[in-house]
Amino acid sequence: MSSTAAARTQLLAQLPVPLLTPASSRPPPTARRLFLQAGLKSRPRAQAIEHTRLARQLAAERRDLIQILIADGWSQADVGRELGVSRQAIQKMLAC
Repeated sequence: MSSTAAARTQLLAQLPVPLLTPASSRPPPTARRLFLQAGLKSRPRAQAIEHTRLARQLAAERRDLIQILIADGWSQADVGRELGVSRQAIQKMLAC
């Protein structure tokens, strides 16, 4: 092994999480792997999952309210005007 390669191996060995094992050609670990190796949970992923859950819940509530208004005699155009969207948008919201 050349002196440059030996010096590189020593530097890599000093890192808390080795980027490359000396006899390996594996690519460096991803940020997610480093994050998980450090014992941390994927907080952005958990936040995205929670955001998706809330968005679906709100969409269902909005759809229920629109259906109640239509059952009370409102037209899709009337509901759209109140919400500031088109009749077609109301129609798509009800279709989901």
